[in-house]
Amino acid sequence: MTEIRQKFKANSRFFYGKNTVMAMALGRDAATEKAEGLHKVSQLLKGQCGLMFTNETEKKVIKFFKEYSESDNARAGQEVDVDISLEKGPLPQFAFSVEPQLRCLGLPTKLEKGVIELIDDFIVCKAGDKLNPEQAKILKLLDHKLSHFQVNVIAHWSADKGLTTY
Repeated sequence: MTEIRQKFKANSRFFYGKNTVMAMALGRDAATEKAEGLHKVSQLLKGQCGLMFTNETEKKVIKFFKEYSESDNARAGQEVDVDISLEKGPLPQFAFSVEPQLRCLGLPTKLEKGVIELIDDFIVCKAGDKLNPEQAKILKLLDHKLSHFQVNVIAHWSADKGLTTY
């Protein structure tokens, strides 16, 4: 989101928060809405969502979000579609100070002359598994990005056109 905010920082504002609070700010019904038809937007606030207020054209915003996708770290509870395992041997990508953290995450490691070494082969996850928090942290440390971050635009509201849903 930081990258998206930077792209639109000159003429846009993003709001995230509790859906009920954002809905109250827009107006929950026709009697309490701040502008005509705006209460319909508040009825669409479900799940993880936010509001973007902008002076950009609708076409430019829609085009940007359709094309924008970024690799992201997997989170706990996500189902993975690949097997990921580590082979026995040194893990030179990690500083020696990370070794206790890796051990706490369940990796069979030891410190050998300042280099972290994996004592045995280690299966991080198998295809079809739902990740637990430890597996997600291991994948993040290994920089295995198994998710994609994407923003789905579900509606557009303007004072002259009203509400348009996609």
